[in-house]
Formats: sequence, structure tokens, C-alpha cells
Amino acid sequence: MAVFMKNACSFFRNQSGMTLIEVLLSLSILFICSAVIVQVLPLWEKRETTSNQEIQIFFQQLQEDMNYAYELETKENGLMLKEHRNERQYSLSNGRIIRRTNGTGYEIVLQNVKGFSAEAAPYGAEVSVVDRQGRTWQGVIGKRPLTEKEHVYWVKREP
Repeated sequence: MAVFMKNACSFFRNQSGMTLIEVLLSLSILFICSAVIVQVLPLWEKRETTSNQEIQIFFQQLQEDMNYAYELETKENGLMLKEHRNERQYSLSNGRIIRRTNGTGYEIVLQNVKGFSAEAAPYGAEVSVVDRQGRTWQGVIGKRPLTEKEHVYWVKREP
């Protein structure tokens, strides 16, 4: 029996295992790696949403252009604003709303857009934007005409 106990004790003594320090070190490395991955993961994802701030900036830009427009024309997926010296066109192209001035160049004013429509109204236009998640953003953009002789328009003073 003593021989059996001696063999059993030597069997368990020869087993190699991990010490407490090795376990704690392994866990700390695992936690650090997972924390870094959680922080970096959103940078790899492609963002397909439109934020409230982006929509507000778009409607503010449109309102700024509308403040100086004396005439507006709505088209399918677009809006044309005629100012004293310029024509500004907003149109939907490849999921982006593009702003062009006098038919040249373009500026992307809103991305990840599925639909864009504008309807003329006596006070300006009713604008609707649908993002890729299907959320609809609507706004009323009013114009403020100023009467000058027989013409009705605002004149934008360029610095």
C-alpha cells in the first residue's frame, strides 16, 4: 500500500500546471486585447446612417440658399433655386445629395440618402429626405422675398 501511495504522489507531482501568476498574467493580456478590439472595431465598420446633426446642417444650408432665392423650381429628385446672380441646384445622385452652383462643380451636402423630394409651396418648399435605414426627414424651407422696384428678391452681398 505504501508503494501505491508513493506512486500516486509522484504521479500528481509530475503533472505540470499553471501557477496563479501565470493565470493572472494570461487573463490581464486577454482583457487588454479585448478592450483594444472593442475601441477599434467601430472604425472598421462602414457607416450607413445619417445623424441628426448631418440632417440639421443640410436643412440649414438649404435655408441659407433659400433666403436669397427669388424663384424655385422643383424637379424629380431635385430642387433649383434661382438667386439674383446664381442658380443653385440640389439633386440626388448615387445615394448623395449634391449641390451645384451655376451648373458647374459639385459639393456633397448629405450622404447615405435613399430618396430626396421637394414640393413648391407659396412660402417656399416642403423638402423630404429618406435615409438608407428608411427614416424620413421632412422640413419646410421658407423664402423671404424683399421687394425692390418691380422685382422681388434678396440680394446676397458678397464680401
